This record gives sequence, structure tokens and C-alpha cells, in this order.
Amino acid sequence: MLNEKQVIEDIKKKSGFANEITYRELEIKGKIFNIIYVDSLVDSNSISDFVIKSMFEIINTKYEEELEKNNVKIIKYATSKIDIKEELQKKLFATSLKDIDYMKDDVFYYIYSGFVLLLYDKKILAVELKKNLSRAITEPTTEGSIKGAKDSFVENYKTNLGLIRRRIKSEKMQIEEMKVGRLTKTDVGIVYISNIAKKEHVDEIKKKISEFDIDGILDSNDIREMIIAGGSTTDFPTILNTERPDLVSSYLMQGRIAIVVDNTPYVLVLPAFLADNFRNIDDYYQKSNTIYFIRIVRILAYLITLVTPAMYIALTTFNQEALPGELLISFAVQRSGVPFPAVIEAFTMIIAFEFLREGDNRVPSIMGSTLSIVGALVIGEAAVSAGIVSPIMLIVIAITKISGLLFSDINFSNAVRSWRLIYLIFASLAGLFGFMIASVLHVFKLASLSILDTSYIYPFSPFDKEEVYTDTLGRKNISELSKRKKVLTDNLTRLIKR
Repeated sequence: MLNEKQVIEDIKKKSGFANEITYRELEIKGKIFNIIYVDSLVDSNSISDFVIKSMFEIINTKYEEELEKNNVKIIKYATSKIDIKEELQKKLFATSLKDIDYMKDDVFYYIYSGFVLLLYDKKILAVELKKNLSRAITEPTTEGSIKGAKDSFVENYKTNLGLIRRRIKSEKMQIEEMKVGRLTKTDVGIVYISNIAKKEHVDEIKKKISEFDIDGILDSNDIREMIIAGGSTTDFPTILNTERPDLVSSYLMQGRIAIVVDNTPYVLVLPAFLADNFRNIDDYYQKSNTIYFIRIVRILAYLITLVTPAMYIALTTFNQEALPGELLISFAVQRSGVPFPAVIEAFTMIIAFEFLREGDNRVPSIMGSTLSIVGALVIGEAAVSAGIVSPIMLIVIAITKISGLLFSDINFSNAVRSWRLIYLIFASLAGLFGFMIASVLHVFKLASLSILDTSYIYPFSPFDKEEVYTDTLGRKNISELSKRKKVLTDNLTRLIKR
């Protein structure tokens, strides 16, 4: 067993004599204590106010010892009799204390996790005194809600678990914790409700994550990409990314599984379905009879943003006979002064709008929206006036981009953008015939996607008539939502009417 000096020297050598690690030596009543911590991760005031102060109080505690022969009472100090850990535990109620074996435990994990190492009598005690480096809980930035909850996940792992736990106050909600990454040792929590989620789904996720052997995990997206390893950029997301605790709680009660990753404000939920992109948390705060229209509008927006440019190219370039004569003449008049084919127009305007979109994401938020709006107006008007682009093409691309704004999930939006280009390429090569080929490939692609043995296009495949009408195309009242999704759980009963 190494003594305190040997441990300190070994830590210094292994850390490369890093200046960020602080070493302090205390002498109390002739007894030596050593403290090791990283100043940027530990609350220094807490060290002085709690640990050091408590140590002085403990060591200065007196006790009386009576000798057998002369009945003489001798006053001694607690340095050799009182259990330091036990006494500190009594004084530091809200602090985690752990005994560390230097030869077995990863000491550097505790040092770089905001613990203070207390060395004494060839023992090491880790005292958790983390500095609060997390931002406060704020409103969601990408998934806003009119009437829903206003809190969102932050970068703190424990805080995120707490935001879910405050909503589901049941012992059935289980958390399987793991550490991923040889260097980062990132906390990853698999959250599920034990009597609802399928055990084989939980076991499969645990198995996949436990097989990760990587230097580090810095974001939940790293976990997502590893779980769906081999997926292409055109894939629609089979794992949801959300910053809303209320949405995660709702998904957990359906039988889905959440993955909480430290240092990221987004929680993964799986499995995901195509229909999830047409739902919104606000749907559950409105009257159910109005939701049918809203969801149909979202489905139409999805189709419009996906196929409108390709359909326009196919009809105006290859299949003019499908258009009414007056409409075809109107299109021809508008394009009379444009020197480029319609497909070049479409690609040019799509790229121009993508430039504006990326610029809107990169510039400061205080000027982003203004820049994109003014940019779109100026570029569009200038392009039409110069005869480079026809007015109808500008309208087609504008409608396409506006329809795409209804979807906030960046992975879903990227998939739609990729498939829009695929549709456009096929339509520009073979008109409506190419458009139909792209449509067949699109359907095949959606039908082939699955995760945890669940189809991405559920409830249409496998077809679940009840689910289609209760919470896909529309939404019934909460009093009528008595069943959970069949593909997610064997515990189907959600509501017991009394």
C-alpha cells in the first residue's frame, strides 16, 4: 500500500505535473492531511467552509479515557480514535463521500469530476464538491410551445434526470447508468419504465452501448450514430432528438426508451416513427377535434416540400400534355426571357436558398432573421428582373422552403432536403416516369427503416387502424386514449375506466 507522499508523486507524474491540480497539506494536532483537487472544477469556498472546517472540528473533539489502576482520567484528542469518514458524513449531509483504492479505482476520474481527494493514514476519501458549471434551466429554443411546459434540458446529467423524474414519480421508472469513452468517461443513462417498455428492447440498447470502444463521447449525437451505425445521410431519423422533458416523459409512458448523455441538452428517444414528425407537443394542449386539420396540413407540407420542384420540372419539361393549355401558355410566357433550362433554374434557386438558410444559422440571432428575409427578397427580385429566373420558379421554391419550416427536427429536415434533390434529379432525367421511380425508391426506403424490430412507418406498416385514427392522422380525447402502441409494449392498457 502506497503512503500519501508516494500517491501524490505518482499522481503528479501521471498528470504530467499539471498546474491545474492543486495539492494542499494540513497539519491538525500533529496529524497530516493532504488535499488534492482541480480548482476549476471544485467550489473552493466549500473546501474551506465544509471540509477543512469540519476536519478541525473533528480532530479537536476531545474524549476521556480512564486508567484502570489509578482511576485517572486522561483527556485525548480524536486523531486516533474517531472514524474520519463517518464524522464527515454526519457533517456534510448533501455531499457524496467515497472510499478510494488507489491501486484499483481510477483516481483521475474523481479528480476531473469535481471531487476533492482527502489523503490520511494511507486512506483516500473522495468528497464531492463540484462547482456549478451548468447554465440555468431555460425555455426550449428549437421546440417551442404555446401552452406547454417552458423548461428544457441543460448540459448537466443529473439535472436532466431530475427534470424527467419530477414528472414520473414512480419506482417503475428505471435508470441504467453506464460510462462511455476511454478518455471522457461520459455518463450515459438508459431511462425506461420497467412494466411498460419491452425488456428485450432495453437489453439490446444496453448491449450496443456496452460494445462501444471509443476515445470519447461529447454529445448525444455520437451515441445516436453508433446505435444506427451504417446509416446513410439520406436516412430518416429512427431515433428522436429532443430538448423537452415533457415530451420525453410522454414517450416513456408509451413504452419508448430514453438515453440521457452528460454534457448535452438533447435526450435521445427510441424507437422513432415517421408519424412522430407530424405530431407536436401543442397538439395535446388543444381540443382534439381541431388536430385532424392541423396534422393533415403537416402531411401536405411534407409532400409539398419534398416533391414540388420535381413535379414542376417533370410537367414543364417532359410532360406538358398533363397541364391545361392556358396554364402551359402562362408558364411559357414567364420563361420566354430565361436563358437556362428549368432544371438549372431550380438548382440555382435551391442552392441560393440553402446559402441563406446556412447564413441564418451562423450569424448572430439578433440579425439572422432580418438578413434571411431581406436576402430572399433582394435575391429573388433581382434574379427575376435580370431574367435569370422566372417568377413561377421563384414561387415554387419559396413554397417549398416555407413548407419545410413546419419541421424542427434537423435530422428529418436534412433527410427531406436530400430526397428532394433525388426527386429533382430523376424528374429532370425522365419526367413523370423518373418521378414515379423516385417515389417507389422513397417508399421502399421508408419501409426498410427500422430500429428495435419496429417499422419506421408504423402504424401504416404493420397497419394499426386504431392507432391511425386515435393519434396519427388525428387525436382523440385523453379519455379515449385507452391503449398504448402495440409495437412498443405488451402492457397495452393505458386507461382503466371506472
